[in-house]
Amino acid sequence: MDLSTIKRRLDQASSSSSSGGYASADEFEADVRLMLSNCFTFNPPGTPVYLLGKDIEAVFDAEWAKSAVAATAAAASAPAKTSKRKPSVSPLEPEKAGREKAGTPKKRSRKSAAAAAAPSDLAGSGGLDDPEAIIEYLDKTEKKEMEMEMEEKPLATPSTATASGARKRKPAPQKRQQQHSSSPAAAAAAPSSDWKATSSRILLRLQAQPSALEFLAPVDPVTQGVPTYAVIVRSPMDLGTVRKNLLDRSKYRSIADFRRDVELVFSNCFLFNGAGTFVHTQGEALQRFFRHLWTQHVGSPPPPAPGVDASEADAPFAPAHAEIPLRDSPDAEAAARTVLAKLKRDASAWPFLKPVDPVALGIPTYFDIVKNPMDLSTVQKKLAKKAYVWAADFVADIQLIVDDCFLFNPPDTPVNDCGKALQKAARELLEPYGWALWLAPL
Repeated sequence: MDLSTIKRRLDQASSSSSSGGYASADEFEADVRLMLSNCFTFNPPGTPVYLLGKDIEAVFDAEWAKSAVAATAAAASAPAKTSKRKPSVSPLEPEKAGREKAGTPKKRSRKSAAAAAAPSDLAGSGGLDDPEAIIEYLDKTEKKEMEMEMEEKPLATPSTATASGARKRKPAPQKRQQQHSSSPAAAAAAPSSDWKATSSRILLRLQAQPSALEFLAPVDPVTQGVPTYAVIVRSPMDLGTVRKNLLDRSKYRSIADFRRDVELVFSNCFLFNGAGTFVHTQGEALQRFFRHLWTQHVGSPPPPAPGVDASEADAPFAPAHAEIPLRDSPDAEAAARTVLAKLKRDASAWPFLKPVDPVALGIPTYFDIVKNPMDLSTVQKKLAKKAYVWAADFVADIQLIVDDCFLFNPPDTPVNDCGKALQKAARELLEPYGWALWLAPL
């Protein structure tokens, strides 16, 4: 079920000459619920499509509740009709009603609270046809959900905290407090996971390059018609496998291990594909770009050999630019929210406000080409959930939106032009905070 089918049935219901329309409001509601249920069944929680379905459900619940209230009021004002059938009353109902009246209030549901804000938030500005109204509504709904999560957390009462015989809570270790420091000086002592964040940023940009399409997945000798590949290439590697290894804590001990596998992708390419061939040329282009990214993020060009010696693997990691904390820095978080809000309202941002829907847009190959999709609403959700540890991670996702745009949309197309304008706007917004150094040059 989908919105276009629902609209077609609504149009048929309003036309007396056509059949197949809705016979009642209940049928209309059932189709909407079916569409949302299909969305939540197929898409895992937390994915962009799942979250968009939740947004649509909140709007529908609010509008439907409003229409149901109006219908109930109209029915109450109508003359009451007598019925020959006596209502069946359970002998337990008076007792139940008394309990409901005197008992504790029912727990508020998050869905109804979010939905209650929808009519006032979307009214008077074009409703669902107004992008500005949708953005403002999503911002408010997300804020309300976060506030409700805080309200639902149980609070310790003073009596239980000071009761005699109660076990006293040990103070948090000083080391943990230092990890949550928001001062730039704390970033100098970066934890061991910093090299993984830098590696991830480099890999995101690599996978979004047109020259990377030949290296995104493992080579299949059968389907690709290269039966001798496994004989010649003894240690196969691809960028998709590098991504999996980076997420596996046991695979890489340092950024040097990450670099070794990326360089192995190139050496395998040059070993199997002769100079001047298309794949060899693509490998050379991607290798040049990788070394440019390495210099930008790490500060020195990588060694030409793909191997890693012990001294390099054990050397402490030092990024080219000092990391700026974002997760536990109120000032940095406020700056990121300001940048994102202005970016979403830029005239060039309209193709990037929501996740790409390949079906609705008629581009079924989108996810075959774009392996790390990103959009501004997803950035907003990650920012609200404090998913960004460093400011560079936030900037990397903005750059990923632009990279994905350029990867899928050819030059001189309207969406490609919007990507260029968005990149320029992002640089202008990030420069006052000193964050533009993580963006690609214009």
